[in-house]
Amino acid sequence: MPKLIVIADDFTGSNDTGVQLAKKGALVAVALGGKPVDCDIPVINTESRALQQAEAIDKVTAAVTKNIDEDTRIVFKKIDSTFRGNIGAEIEAAAKAFGATLIVVAAAIPAAKRTTINGICLVNGIPVTDTEFATDPKTPVHHADIASIIGCQSNLPCQSIALSHIRANYLDETLQQVQDNNKPQVLILDAETDADLATIANLLVTTNGKIVLVGAAGIANQLPKALFIKKTKAPVLILAGSMSKITQQQVDYCQQNGLHVIDIDAQDIWHHPDMTLSHVIEHAGTLLRQGKHCAIRTARNQAERQRAKQFCLQHNISGTKMGDTVAHFLGQLGKALMESYPLSGVLFTGGDIATAVAAELGADGYIIKGEIQPCIPHGHFTQNNTTVVTKAGGFGTVDAIEHIITYLQDNS
Repeated sequence: MPKLIVIADDFTGSNDTGVQLAKKGALVAVALGGKPVDCDIPVINTESRALQQAEAIDKVTAAVTKNIDEDTRIVFKKIDSTFRGNIGAEIEAAAKAFGATLIVVAAAIPAAKRTTINGICLVNGIPVTDTEFATDPKTPVHHADIASIIGCQSNLPCQSIALSHIRANYLDETLQQVQDNNKPQVLILDAETDADLATIANLLVTTNGKIVLVGAAGIANQLPKALFIKKTKAPVLILAGSMSKITQQQVDYCQQNGLHVIDIDAQDIWHHPDMTLSHVIEHAGTLLRQGKHCAIRTARNQAERQRAKQFCLQHNISGTKMGDTVAHFLGQLGKALMESYPLSGVLFTGGDIATAVAAELGADGYIIKGEIQPCIPHGHFTQNNTTVVTKAGGFGTVDAIEHIITYLQDNS
């Protein structure tokens, strides 16, 4: 469940803030259809910057209530860094819908020459009301003083916190006082550099209770992972391309203990490779996003193995040709999943599967790091740091895969 959600008032703002969090390893998705999305951080675009206040309030209220849950700790109210739009109204709506009393405004983007000094929004060192943004045809800015901007559109009390106060490490006391008062309060924080924003962001980790964080890409880029990514162990992906009876027994053993298994028909790979690949990526991706271990195999039992052989005989396909086709398919699959999802590691049964994935990734080597069980090494490809375990189809005890999963999670 999301620890942090983002509510933005336009689409480009949704993306430029969301990407800051995605760069830190979060799975971020911008909701386009108005429905909740399954990811680490949902970004909801209300497209409300130029709307009438009443309509903007309704949109923000709905966006918050539909996307928060008991785990949500921060609602990030993404705003325009020059304070165009329904700033105060949307902040107040977000705080009421979330039930938050602490509202922190840190809207500076130092890299774009947008700073906050003495509670004033500056662009290139000039008050925003002395720039082109003051005469924006849709959403003109009438005040440079941020407290005045918010006060014109809401009943929220505002307090500006000077840069000297933040740099002297007094901000944590102020944040705690607001939380203890248990009454809605807006703190407008000065920031001139990325270091100032980092100080603010790091203090939010130790602040208890619900927070509405108001800002843009600048503060988003400084948020520590602890604020939005749960410390959970990533799942393990298994590509079981071997038709070995031992591998089948190992997968069955783990399946009885909760492993999710996706079975692929080799005939589907032969006749409909693209459609089958798309379907399996979607199915496996759903499981991995939910933190569930996932095994994908091409022969669930000996009867399936015989069926594949009979298919090859009927269509005059050599076993080598079919094996190469399956390996290529699993190589594409492995690349797609390894590059799209955080994993504790991957297990490939069958050397042709490992080399197929390596080829798809463009790896020119495999770095051997150690051994999990006799003849079951682990390491990683030269072009990818994900831990890779390789196992010959006939190697390992019946619980070998279970041991491999445990090892990968304990050592990731």
